[in-house]
Amino acid sequence: MICLWDITHSCKEKTEINALRTYSDHTDVCENVQWHNHSEHVFGSVGDDKHMILWDARTDNPSFKLQAHEAPINTLAWHPFSEYVVATGSADTTVALWDMRKLKVKLHSFESHTDEVFQLQWSPFHENVLASGSLDRRTMVWDMARIGEEQTPEAAAEGPPELMFVHGGHLGKLTDFAWNEHVPWTAASVAYDNMIQIWQISRDIYDPQPSAGTVNL
Repeated sequence: MICLWDITHSCKEKTEINALRTYSDHTDVCENVQWHNHSEHVFGSVGDDKHMILWDARTDNPSFKLQAHEAPINTLAWHPFSEYVVATGSADTTVALWDMRKLKVKLHSFESHTDEVFQLQWSPFHENVLASGSLDRRTMVWDMARIGEEQTPEAAAEGPPELMFVHGGHLGKLTDFAWNEHVPWTAASVAYDNMIQIWQISRDIYDPQPSAGTVNL
């Protein structure tokens, strides 16, 4: 069940407040709820029933319900720049990309994790960049602009072209990560190894320069 609260109506005399609305369309545990970045009334939810549900807070019924994965869905993230794009992360080890205008067709599936995906966060600076965190101990950074790029066999063996960077410094399962909202390409991550790691992606990765001797025509 999802509960909608208005904490501004609470007062010092009350120890409890009642939910304004409840939403119960999920048929299993609801794992994550996120408000839309561009619409004050719209939010999305995902759960162990493998569904992503879109809601309008002014009504009791869902606006759209979709089986988005073949396994429980742990998280979703609305795009900070595009009002139509949302990503979901699942126990099936994949991250799915969706367009709200065409939800019956998945835009793309990001595949390189080897365990459940529990965290997703879009870059606050770069509209094509999404990061995902997994129980496989890795934070993966994806660049949508690289989807479909040609690869050498050696590069393809390391992952798809959109897989931009992998942070694998933790010894335990990843529990959370966050982009630095003030310093581009910088993030922090925490894990079951009791460590906080702050890391930055090298410029050679996000802005590769032509090799020596290369002539651009």
